Amino acid sequence: MLKLSLRCAAFIACLSLVPALAQTPKQAAAPTQAQIDLARKVVIDSGLSRSFATIVLQTMGQINSTVTATRPELINDMRTTLNDLQPEFMKATDPIINGAANIFAALMTEQELKDQDAFFTSTAGKKYVDAQPALLANVTPMMTNWSHDISISFMSRVRDEMKKKGHDI
Repeated sequence: MLKLSLRCAAFIACLSLVPALAQTPKQAAAPTQAQIDLARKVVIDSGLSRSFATIVLQTMGQINSTVTATRPELINDMRTTLNDLQPEFMKATDPIINGAANIFAALMTEQELKDQDAFFTSTAGKKYVDAQPALLANVTPMMTNWSHDISISFMSRVRDEMKKKGHDI
């Protein structure tokens, strides 16, 4: 259940990039290095990069589980190895952080990025970022229930409408 919650939390956090990917960039010119640097700071300070790190940690956990399930005598050495390799594996988040930064830099002006940076480094912004894991942990079960409920409701409505057209499904 914890793995599912962490995956859902990572997925939900990554969804915040979807609107950025779907929009046409505001600027005609390529973003400046200053915009990219600010956008990278926003990605980190907003907590979005934490979602990428979660995926790395989950992958490490899956490797540990896979190997030690068939080779339980390796548990201690595997734990040590993964702990030693964690800094190296965490660097694997750099490309996705940079990619997200480039997307944000292309979609926002330097002033908008400065405004976001100011928020995320403010007391209120830090509290918002700190609250995200608890929010996602509580929203994920709500989303699961909500998704189930709307699926049933929508299917019922589709059946009713299809029945009006002479189709039983």
